[in-house]
Amino acid sequence: MNDPATSAPGLGRPEEARAFLERNPDIEAVQLVITDANGVGRGKSIAREELDALYGPGRNVAGSILGLDVTGEDVEETGLVWSVGDADQCCRPVAGSLARATWLTRPTAQVLGTMFELDGQPARADPRHALARIVNRLQSHGLTPVVAVELEFYLLQREADGRLQPARGLLSGTRSARIDAYGLGRLDDMSPLFDDLYAAARTLGCTRAQVSKQVAELERRLGAALFERYRRRRGQEVRSRIVNIMFSRFPLLDPDRFLLRALPLVTVVDQVHANRVLAVGVT
Repeated sequence: MNDPATSAPGLGRPEEARAFLERNPDIEAVQLVITDANGVGRGKSIAREELDALYGPGRNVAGSILGLDVTGEDVEETGLVWSVGDADQCCRPVAGSLARATWLTRPTAQVLGTMFELDGQPARADPRHALARIVNRLQSHGLTPVVAVELEFYLLQREADGRLQPARGLLSGTRSARIDAYGLGRLDDMSPLFDDLYAAARTLGCTRAQVSKQVAELERRLGAALFERYRRRRGQEVRSRIVNIMFSRFPLLDPDRFLLRALPLVTVVDQVHANRVLAVGVT
């Protein structure tokens, strides 16, 4: 690999892999997870002994992994399949993403990967690099994107005839005949599944406390950036109004409103004048 990928920010360093293997001597395999354009995690499983090389020069993977549809079929129109001979790209690990996959029977770890061309340039079809390009464009305009994600899912079960049905409760073994939205009893019936999900989240560093710390740091940095941006913009507005006479504002007289308010006074003055004329005529 050339310098562009080796020096790219956000990539894992070899010492991260070595420290992980020292803490987890029983790990036998590592799943390399690459997110495709549909948000589906795809990749390959490598042996424990191959992890150090992944965190060094990287691991070659077929670039067509980024040219699949949601079902996993090749999309030749992407130009990543046979038109380039199903050419390899180089996968590099995302820093801080190496963790145990506690839900797998075999002692296994997972690590997120991002793709580069063999000359070290970011692969244009990699969603991570596409997102980085968008963030850079926004930052060039003084904007900071903030995204929040809410994960929702359905628990389904395939019946003997192939039909999908709402899953039976893991504790009761029964299926409710009604929707029962937000029912606490339904949640409790699935508690073994949620216990496993929370345990996996803790292993992956996705607990509420861990995420909250990251969010708090983001809010602190974002708040300071937004205040500084507001201060600069406000200063520019003030300077523009001082320098440009076109920004000067003068209140305009509303003639209708003035006449309505002055009408009683005009009536009084007119009456006084009429009385004087009448007095002169009498004398």
